[in-house]
Amino acid sequence: MDELYSCYKSYSSLSASCTYHLIVARKNKQYSINLQFELEQFIHLTGIRDHLYDLPLRRYNLGHLRKSIEDKQLTMSHLRKSQFFCCNEIDICARIHCLTQLDTFLRSDNLVIDYLERSDFGSKIEADWLISGQIEGELCYLFLVAKSEEMNLKDRAFGDYVCRSIFPERGIVYGKNGRKMTLLLKQRNSTIGKDSEIIYCHPKFKPEGLGFKS
Repeated sequence: MDELYSCYKSYSSLSASCTYHLIVARKNKQYSINLQFELEQFIHLTGIRDHLYDLPLRRYNLGHLRKSIEDKQLTMSHLRKSQFFCCNEIDICARIHCLTQLDTFLRSDNLVIDYLERSDFGSKIEADWLISGQIEGELCYLFLVAKSEEMNLKDRAFGDYVCRSIFPERGIVYGKNGRKMTLLLKQRNSTIGKDSEIIYCHPKFKPEGLGFKS
């Protein structure tokens, strides 16, 4: 199966079936992160429209590109024609592989970092949160942004977020300037039924929302 098509099907399945709920804390202050998987973010997450400058992808809107992938009219073989496809800093193939493994990535051990206004030297990425972890033994980064711009101006104790970028480490170590958070709860919630799966719960955290045990 074409890798780009497989990636699209994997991400669209997440978008249609679940969200992730994370509760993190630092210095006795808790933050609730409700992570949603919007299809509108898919093309940007692959990096194909932003980095493959020598392909005519910018001529088309995001919906058209998603439909072309779904209909198998835009495939990895088309992307490989770009001279930027294998650039080390970009590595479109690795980005697509990371995105395909997104659900597995979030189910594994993750470090959550407060990234708001704490971007790393040499990086142009702006995000609210950074989640790092391993995919098949390789360090990968997932950046989250607030679903609405208005939310950035409000108390960050509760918020809806979407994925902004995901890629493996390629020269820049991200998160050095951010604030490392303590993960209290990671929960995968079905949007089809009422099923919820607690993937991780801190030993001193009460899932019912009463905070740390004494």
